[in-house]
Amino acid sequence: MADIVDSLKRKRSKIEEQLRDQDRREGEKKALLDSLKSDFGVDDIKEAETKLSELDKELDENENSMHKLDREMAAILQAAEDAKSGEGS
Repeated sequence: MADIVDSLKRKRSKIEEQLRDQDRREGEKKALLDSLKSDFGVDDIKEAETKLSELDKELDENENSMHKLDREMAAILQAAEDAKSGEGS
């Protein structure tokens, strides 16, 4: 009989622990969703994924623009070097 009582106490303790873990995870999820809402204006995971896709596209576009500007700057610098070399001749 004592074994049954001990077993039930252990099971109850395990259930209580799992409930606390679930409450903690739900609190973390709520905090993350609140952060998404305040930082990016999205209300759920699907909207967050859409926003992430948009931001990834924007990042790619910005990187492409940076590479283009870098090439243009290199051409300008090369033209200036060429003009400088031409003056010295």
